Amino acid sequence: MNKELLFDLLSKFKKGNCSKEEEVILYQYFNSLQNTDKTLDWSFKEKNEARIRILKRISTTIRDNERGKRKKLDWRGVTAVAVIFLIFLIISSKIVQNNGIKEELLNNEITLELEDGSIEVLKKNAEINIYDSQGRVIGKQKGTKLAYKKNLEANRLIYNILTVPYGEFFVLQLSDGSIVQLNSGTKIKYPNQFLEGMERKVFITGEAFFDVAKDDKAPFIVNIDDLDVKVLGTKFNVNAYPEELKKEVVLVEGLVDLYLESQPYNKETSFSLKPGYKAVFNDFTSEITKTKVSTEIYTAWLNGELVFRNMSFDNILKNLERHYNVKIINLNNNLHQQKFHASFGKKPPLQMVLDELKEIYKIDYTINKNTITIN
Repeated sequence: MNKELLFDLLSKFKKGNCSKEEEVILYQYFNSLQNTDKTLDWSFKEKNEARIRILKRISTTIRDNERGKRKKLDWRGVTAVAVIFLIFLIISSKIVQNNGIKEELLNNEITLELEDGSIEVLKKNAEINIYDSQGRVIGKQKGTKLAYKKNLEANRLIYNILTVPYGEFFVLQLSDGSIVQLNSGTKIKYPNQFLEGMERKVFITGEAFFDVAKDDKAPFIVNIDDLDVKVLGTKFNVNAYPEELKKEVVLVEGLVDLYLESQPYNKETSFSLKPGYKAVFNDFTSEITKTKVSTEIYTAWLNGELVFRNMSFDNILKNLERHYNVKIINLNNNLHQQKFHASFGKKPPLQMVLDELKEIYKIDYTINKNTITIN
């Protein structure tokens, strides 16, 4: 049975219109699922839709049966719903086994959470359409890029959440044409459609480079927890990993204003940044400072390069953990907060990076599967 037919039968169950023959089909389908999973090529959204329909039918049957004092129990309906519920249990278990529903597996996948809470796994070599709750195509993933289409008829904000795990990189094109390049360990929440004439606001944790499409009538705002960054059209890098004690904004092109998220925007009191400068927001004091920098250092990750300037050894290791999706334990107490400069070129193998650290900084290390110990 294909998924279209199954959904049709589920719809009939919801209305209580299934014939005996159709119930037999569902019994046969249930039996076949015990040997072969026929839902492997379904998207999470399709499986979630089946789950919702099943649960609604079960809920309706239970409510009807609770009225048993006034209405004879419909055992045929209960049996049929039980069959569908068993189908749901098998589908759910197959999702867990084969599609990474378990949190520990999803942590290693690029995922997209849709408005209904369902989750799509975005495989790097895949090409799929992204649908809204009405079944309309709103975007398309092709490889490591997800691009949304502009819909002028949109009348409310509907948010999606894109999560990029350690060791991965992804590109997001928003509905206004703005491009966001996402580094490993980054999560971004954004409307799948911006509304005409209204501010365009997204929320980010991690690191990303923004190339914002200019729109004088709709300023673009990046929220980084307590901090908002407001622009009209510009290019800048945001570094805001939750384990860090500061947030950094490096401006490559254009102008941006920084201000506390809890306060209304005021051009006169906001903190303005010019190209070639880095702003640092202190999480403890809420103070913002700026320094002139070489922006190439802070955007080197876009080309797969590892460049560190005046960075503590612990922070270097944290960056390596994110970049290579490994766990690093530092047992060398003399190195924790020492500041270092380091450049490792484009897409260097982890072994090469560790060997260079060993030679230059006189460290030693051991590797046990996915865990590296610094001595």
